Amino acid sequence: MMLLRFGAAILAAAVLSACASTSVDSGASLKTRVAAAGADYLVAQEGIKAYLVLPPCAATTLPTCKAPAVVAVLQKGNATASAALDYAEATVITPGASPNVIELALGTALEAIKSLKATKATFGLK
Repeated sequence: MMLLRFGAAILAAAVLSACASTSVDSGASLKTRVAAAGADYLVAQEGIKAYLVLPPCAATTLPTCKAPAVVAVLQKGNATASAALDYAEATVITPGASPNVIELALGTALEAIKSLKATKATFGLK
């Protein structure tokens, strides 16, 4: 599923970048930027998914395990970034949506993804 969404985001970015105009606020440019944010989000998830498949710390004697408190923080950050990205994706394809509204939705998604990456770094995830 992740690979499919990543592939779709890359394909969308490639297609949209081919028809983007020089206007910063053009629909194609905004769609390309939202698609790029989607690809960035998928990259941010890579280390998180690897962490989440580890056995719980209380259930193992392995040196590498997942702590429930860390899992909760990662899940919250991931849910926030995912919801913000979904909103940006929906907004950019909404007929008649103003560029300002799309920019706001995109900015929110980018900040949520940035926060998710910072959370990953805090816990030493790659």
